[in-house]
Amino acid sequence: MKKVSVVIVEDEKLVAKALARKIQDLEPDFEVVAFLHSLSQAVEWFLQNPAPDLLFLDIQLSDGVSFEIFEKVNLQTDVIFTTAYNEYALQAFKLHSIDYLLKPINQEDLRFAIEKWKNWRNQPEKVNLLTDNLQNLLAQMAFKSEKSPYKERFLVHYKNTLVPIEVKQIACFYKQELIFVQTFEGQNFISEHQTLDEIEALLDPKLFFRANRQYIVHIQNINSIRNTYKGAEISLFSPKNTLLDVSREKVNLLKEWLSR
Repeated sequence: MKKVSVVIVEDEKLVAKALARKIQDLEPDFEVVAFLHSLSQAVEWFLQNPAPDLLFLDIQLSDGVSFEIFEKVNLQTDVIFTTAYNEYALQAFKLHSIDYLLKPINQEDLRFAIEKWKNWRNQPEKVNLLTDNLQNLLAQMAFKSEKSPYKERFLVHYKNTLVPIEVKQIACFYKQELIFVQTFEGQNFISEHQTLDEIEALLDPKLFFRANRQYIVHIQNINSIRNTYKGAEISLFSPKNTLLDVSREKVNLLKEWLSR
């Protein structure tokens, strides 16, 4: 059986690799032929290589908006967007692409998107929706490339009120029945959010790492890493003397995240 060629355009290398693993877990006959991490790299690759069967396309890249690829390359391929933008934008994507995946990408959502693509490509008359509707899509989104999709502050409980805490102040989030927010200055608050999964989806993955089921830590809050028989142990600055276990499966991701 012929392999289905896949290209992933995503500026977060760890996110790209994680997506590739999820794709190949679901579809062993899918082959990721390229990871492209910037607009310029993507344009160069597509000018020199045949189009893949399927493209997973992040919206906001480090050097521009990924839609610009289609302005510079006559690229006729099916697209599944990956995005962290709001529901209004997602409705627009759904109209003008095979599907979209909201980060962090859920395995069931990925399965559904791939099945939708399989049905789509078997249609006798297929059109490239991106070609005709790209400008309308950009206008609908009122897209601002300089705006970050990640939260800049979180609401926390303080006495009988809610107060905002800047993300740059947050050393970690952790779960002990409730979800707590720990600052670099040693303050501890109860988060308005109910789960760490919900919080993780709102954080910049360049700055925060999900160490385990109980903790999400800021990159500047990691004091040291020690290898253990379980995987690794992280020492945090705040809360002081806190040690976190990291599983063997996540150790390499942690080291890549810290050293990039």
